[in-house]
Amino acid sequence: MAGGTLPEADAFEALHTGPYDTLENTYNAVLGRMQAEGLTPGDIMWEYYLSDPETEPDPAKWQTRVIWPVA
Repeated sequence: MAGGTLPEADAFEALHTGPYDTLENTYNAVLGRMQAEGLTPGDIMWEYYLSDPETEPDPAKWQTRVIWPVA
C-alpha cells in the first residue's frame, strides 16, 4: 500500500450502499446535484471501500464512500 495526500478541494460526498455494479447510480445522483447547483465536476473521483466482501458476503450491505471534487 502506498501513502499519499489528496488535494484540498471543495467536493461532494455520498455514501453508496449496495453492490459495486450499481455505483453508477450514486455517481449520477452526485452529478445531478452538482449541476443543479451550477457547479462543474472535477476530472477525478475517489472511492473508499468501507465494507470488505470477504467478511460481508451480502452485496446489499456493502458501503462505498464516493468523493467527487468540484472543478
